[in-house]
Amino acid sequence: MASTATIVVLSSLLVFAVGGTGFIYPQLIRSEQAVIVTVDSLTSGETDDVNFEYRAFRRPESGLLKDTFVVRIANLGMDSASNLEITLEHTPESTDWYKFLSTEKTFGDSKVEIMGERVLVEELEAGKTISLSFTVTMNITLIEVNNALQDRSQLIFRVVYDEGSVPDIKTYSVKIPPR
Repeated sequence: MASTATIVVLSSLLVFAVGGTGFIYPQLIRSEQAVIVTVDSLTSGETDDVNFEYRAFRRPESGLLKDTFVVRIANLGMDSASNLEITLEHTPESTDWYKFLSTEKTFGDSKVEIMGERVLVEELEAGKTISLSFTVTMNITLIEVNNALQDRSQLIFRVVYDEGSVPDIKTYSVKIPPR
């Protein structure tokens, strides 16, 4: 009986120790920076972060699909993130399926420098968020040709910052609804 009680007490202490460490460990190793990036489309479609797709809601009769993508960057860490570079790229580059129109800062206090498809953010303070909108047009016929040739039409949002060990890259394959 004494050995059973000892086992119960020791196993309970072990469970509490492991459980307590589970709560304390994230606080002990919390990174000084935690930059989170999300991408949403505003007008003609939706971004799906599970399947990494941009899906248009409908096929415009003009054959050109215009949409605005909003990149939201939040710094949930304890220190500021500096020298953020946000770039919108596309593949394949050999066809004219994609045309860049404009970029603008839509939210946030951070100082930005906009250079077409590339935006530089000097500093994103801890606990702050910034939103940037990229407006593009896409040719539906050329997207279908690219996708049929297994050369997927993709939009690539790349976020790089000084203290980040790996760039945050969001890649979306463009999908058009059937006729």
